[in-house]
Amino acid sequence: MYINGLSHNEIADITDLHIETVKNWSKTDDWDAARKMHSVSIGEMKAEILNTFHDIKLGKKPKLSADAIRKLVAAFQDLNDGRKNAAYAIENYNILTDALIAKSKDAKTIKEKTYRLGVVKYVSTVMQEVANQLYKDAIDD
Repeated sequence: MYINGLSHNEIADITDLHIETVKNWSKTDDWDAARKMHSVSIGEMKAEILNTFHDIKLGKKPKLSADAIRKLVAAFQDLNDGRKNAAYAIENYNILTDALIAKSKDAKTIKEKTYRLGVVKYVSTVMQEVANQLYKDAIDD
C-alpha cells in the first residue's frame, strides 16, 4: 500500500492498526527503499530494452550498453514461466491498485472514501493470497 502511494495514516485506517505501529514497520522494513525499488516495473524494463534496440536500428547511440541489455534479458529468461506469470500478475495488480487508490482520493465524502479504501483493503487481501499461490506454484515447478 505504501509503495502504491498511500500514507502511513491511510494504511493505519485500512488495516485498523495504530499509526505508530505502521510507522515502526515502515522504519524497520525501510518502506522508502522498497518504494524506490518497485518504481521500475517489468513493463518499463521491457520498454527500455525495446527503446535501446530501436535506437540501434536508427543508428543512434543507445542509452544502455549491449552488455547491460544482455544481462537484463538473461536474468529475465532465467525466471521460469510461473515466476514470470506471478511477476506480471503483481504488476497488473499494482496498476489496478493505483487506479483504486486514485478513485478513493477523489471521493466527495468521508463515507465514500472509507468505502473505497475498504475495497482496496479487500482486493489487496485477495491479491496477496493469489500472488502467494502463484509464487508457491512457481517454486514447486
